[in-house]
Amino acid sequence: MRRPRSTGPAELKPAAANGLVLAFSDDYVLRLKGAMDRLSDESSDLDRLLRWNNMTLRTAQSVIGIASSPNPIVA
Repeated sequence: MRRPRSTGPAELKPAAANGLVLAFSDDYVLRLKGAMDRLSDESSDLDRLLRWNNMTLRTAQSVIGIASSPNPIVA
């Protein structure tokens, strides 16, 4: 029996790969924000809330910065 054909690296167009990276980064940031919001709802410690907020912001900025940076394969 033949295995179903899957998409290999050579078959994935650079623009499609870039779109997948951007979609992943959007999903990652939304999941991170949701998780941090749930943690924030469970705490009243202002120092902890500030640290979680800063961590969320820095991580989101990094993820979006990496995903939106120029891709030499696509450019």
